[in-house]
Amino acid sequence: MNIKPPPTNPKSGTATASAAQSTTFTQDIWEDIAAASGFPQPQRVVQPTQQAQPPYGSWFDEALAEISSEAGAVVSRVFVQRGELTLFTTVERLIELMQVLRDDAFLRFEVCCSVCGVHYPKQHGSELHVSYELLSITRNRRLRVEVAVPQDAPQVPSVSAIYPMANFHERETYDMFGVLFNDHPGLTRILLPDDWIGHPLRKDYPLGGVPIQFDGATVAPPDQRGSRRVIETSFNTAVSNGFTGHDSKPAAPSEPASKSAFSAGIADTSGFSVSSGFPINSDDQHDDESTIELDLQTLFAAVTEPESQQYLVAGGDWHQVVSEQRSRNDELVVVNMGPVHPATHGLLRLVLELDGENVRSLRPVIGYLHSGIEKTFEYRSWEQGSVLATRAQYVAGIFNEAAYSLAVDKLLGITADIPERANVLRVMMMEVNRIASHLLALGSSGLEIGAASIMEVCLRERERCLEFMEAVSGLRMNNAYIRVGGVAIDLPVDGLDRLRELTKQLRRNLPEIAGFTLDNLIFKQRTQEVAYLDLTGCMALGVSGPTLRSTSYPWDLRKTQPYCGYESFEFGVCTADTADAYGRWAIRLSEMDESVRILQQCVARLEETRGEQYSIDYPEVGAFSQLAVGADGQGQSSDQVRKLWSSMETMIHHFKRATSGFQVPAGQVYQAIEAPGGELGCYVVSDGGARPYRVHLRDPGFNHVQALPIMTEGGMLSDIMMALSSLDPVMGGVDR
Repeated sequence: MNIKPPPTNPKSGTATASAAQSTTFTQDIWEDIAAASGFPQPQRVVQPTQQAQPPYGSWFDEALAEISSEAGAVVSRVFVQRGELTLFTTVERLIELMQVLRDDAFLRFEVCCSVCGVHYPKQHGSELHVSYELLSITRNRRLRVEVAVPQDAPQVPSVSAIYPMANFHERETYDMFGVLFNDHPGLTRILLPDDWIGHPLRKDYPLGGVPIQFDGATVAPPDQRGSRRVIETSFNTAVSNGFTGHDSKPAAPSEPASKSAFSAGIADTSGFSVSSGFPINSDDQHDDESTIELDLQTLFAAVTEPESQQYLVAGGDWHQVVSEQRSRNDELVVVNMGPVHPATHGLLRLVLELDGENVRSLRPVIGYLHSGIEKTFEYRSWEQGSVLATRAQYVAGIFNEAAYSLAVDKLLGITADIPERANVLRVMMMEVNRIASHLLALGSSGLEIGAASIMEVCLRERERCLEFMEAVSGLRMNNAYIRVGGVAIDLPVDGLDRLRELTKQLRRNLPEIAGFTLDNLIFKQRTQEVAYLDLTGCMALGVSGPTLRSTSYPWDLRKTQPYCGYESFEFGVCTADTADAYGRWAIRLSEMDESVRILQQCVARLEETRGEQYSIDYPEVGAFSQLAVGADGQGQSSDQVRKLWSSMETMIHHFKRATSGFQVPAGQVYQAIEAPGGELGCYVVSDGGARPYRVHLRDPGFNHVQALPIMTEGGMLSDIMMALSSLDPVMGGVDR
């Protein structure tokens, strides 16, 4: 395949862009990349999205009035679409808006869930958009903040001093889109090698066909690579006055004195004090204004001085880290832990500085399983998206399918029209997958501390779950079962009997795992008061799921922001008050019991809805979910074939439908669900066509890996693996 380079400006060598401002939301970018990708794309012009006008409804009007009273005209535009509020602001006012949203007593958006980029090449002067998804746990509300910058000067202030979790997310946005976040504590690539050329999620970057050199390509030394110089802002003092002065602050359990010894831990519950794992020399001062005024070429060509050297994503600075340790002539030892697979839930590398067996610093290095799934989304139909989503997380792929499908349902406006049986089948498969995921997390955790018997029992029960999922969907993993509008296929003839047997076996056998561990003295010594992270730390770093609930805070999206009819099921939210690895273990055991309880309710509901639709009765969406297998078990049924060949019009419609897919109205949504590891978010942008314009998966493990330094620094080397396994990151989802 011959790959043509994207259009460039002969003078600058960069992608062409006009400096003129334009508010037109035109996204007709396909003609620029059709030749480069080798994949034919439709050419169209999308109508501008209309700015919303007051009154906006819901709580939106009160929130905007509060923002206006606190910060004046900090919001430049307001969009209300699909029940979601989007606030546009300028680069100059972004930090002010974020500060108000977090600290105002009425607003209280304590958590920044996701930061991602979108490239609109036809929006001249504002081609690169950065989108921030904020969550108020206190008010149970969400909103989106969006800022746009030109692609020839993509500079945005970092919000990591306000929301520490944005550290990794901003690095990913820089890596994939080239957005430069001023004042970021360590703006280097995170998923791609340090010497990678270009930013893959820009629209002018081809899907494939780009030759990669692996045979001794010349690589510049680390201090001469493209990592831009940044203003050092120590993460230990990144946030001051967080969550202070408000009576509505979520109640956090008190921190035992024995746990406050972690050198990188939370200083107190009145504010954030977080270690990033990026040791930056704070003595090296830079002028804020001069750095902001640097042009793009200067930023990329900047040579990082030794005293302000940033850690690089692929460890290209390894020799410098080691040489610095030698020059200090102290007792610290620099150690590589990984990248290995069996004991790290995927390919993860940890760069450690050890003082004996005490962990002085820990730096997680990710990206070894990066597969470009978010890029591939843009070249496949909306239906094919389920197949990609499930492969982004190989342990709990059903949840990725669900988040993606629910987001597209919302864009189509069909959420309320999903048949009841389809929702019950979605819940059934998610809960079976939740049990399977927890079993693998518990089993691998047991194996990491030498308890092979726990792994054997967990794998035995997980096999029952996978066999059931295979019987329903046809595949043990990568199921692609949950689809837009419903599910791919109904239960098999013996499906209910299989489900009854599964719940019976799980109800009888799962208590065996608790018997091995919860009262075992050795197990308690290895997990209690290990990997401590309190409520303030969880909110600062966007940590969710069992880790958040181990701080005694009962936040579960199935209850607080229900979807798929979860509000009609009876189950409990499992919490603990230990905020350590032991509490997270106990929570997962209890959650499996609650999942079995939900599955027993699914049995009754599936009996009641037997024969009803399992996909929405909407021709463009549900046509291919109605296919039936022939009587001999081979191919389509004779009724399907007869219907297909009934007329030329039917054949043409079938062919067009299969090759082009269905179109989704233009817009953007963020759908969050409660995955086994925590909040799994799917941000989807549509330009009105038959393929996604942008899909971003917010995997909970991506946030959780970022929390490893604060959970382990100051602790023992032997506690690192328990800290990691208690977070349950799956590196396929982390890297995507």
